[in-house]
Amino acid sequence: MPDVELHRLPLVPAPDLTRLFGGRIGRPRVDPDTARLADARRALGFSTRDPRLLRCALTDPGWCNEARTAPWVEPWPGNRALAETGQARIEARGWDLGAAARRADTLGVWHHLWLAAGQRHLSGPGRDRVIARALAALVGALVQDHDDDATRATPAIDALLGS
Repeated sequence: MPDVELHRLPLVPAPDLTRLFGGRIGRPRVDPDTARLADARRALGFSTRDPRLLRCALTDPGWCNEARTAPWVEPWPGNRALAETGQARIEARGWDLGAAARRADTLGVWHHLWLAAGQRHLSGPGRDRVIARALAALVGALVQDHDDDATRATPAIDALLGS
């Protein structure tokens, strides 16, 4: 390798790191999903020990397909698996799809869901199915957060469902 005179090398401009990491002044950037999840926790009035479980409950499978992401990583269940767990608790109250959708609307669940772009424009029975499944998934997340012990989760479920 020939000798290189370092003082004769052209200077390369430094990359603009402010575009990537933000400026030095002010608050650091916040992951938008973290902020959005914190808003959901405040609005719904409950939280899980690990926020990823709440995120799983609020993420519709259509969003995962559209984002081309693997929907769930073990040990985190998907929205549909959580909804199957929670559906039995909702049916035990004698609620049908419409009643679950109305309760979810009262809580404002729709605004906190991760949905595919086309799902945001749903109305009628399609919207009711999505939002009722989300409520069932939230109930399932509460059961799983209490180590799959439904009796320990009952007070939290009652608070969520308004009983």
